[in-house]
Amino acid sequence: MPYTSAQVLDLVRLGESPTLELKSSIPRVDDLARLISAFSNTAGGTIIVGITERGEVPGVNTPDLARVFHRALGALIGAPRVDLESVSINGKDVGVVTIENGRTVTVSDFGAYQRIGSALRAMSAPAITNALREPGQPTDQITVMAKAIARLTVTVESMNTQLENSNSPLTRVRDHIISGVIGAIIGIVLGKLF
Repeated sequence: MPYTSAQVLDLVRLGESPTLELKSSIPRVDDLARLISAFSNTAGGTIIVGITERGEVPGVNTPDLARVFHRALGALIGAPRVDLESVSINGKDVGVVTIENGRTVTVSDFGAYQRIGSALRAMSAPAITNALREPGQPTDQITVMAKAIARLTVTVESMNTQLENSNSPLTRVRDHIISGVIGAIIGIVLGKLF
């Protein structure tokens, strides 16, 4: 269903929710894949890119968003119908990503996620098991797979957090200070020796 600018602005006024995410700029491929996975594994939803929670419209470069969108779809297994459309608001383009509720678990290259309130969370093993279970199907294999997927998702999230923390400005400042102190100590020691 094509959105009008008025419909998009009405959604923005409602604010983020279990079925709506607002992004002021184009997210990274992995972040978009996680969001699509989360909406698919919960109740479906909409991601509006290029608009703030206050309704400000910085807009987006539509071809760049389309590239990120298609790469994110390529990082998904079991994705339901996911559509991207461009809507013009005040002369600026915003992207509207619509995700249907999946019939099975949608897993990204980064794990399986779900939407809890307006937050994205790694799916638990029981949630994955329930999503995969079909009537009459043996559950032990599903339970083993669900535990493996949940464990891998937690591991990936932990590694991403460590990577983000290691690249933070505070960590870089700390590393520079430590390097400077070590350099000064080496300089003093070498000065005393020579």
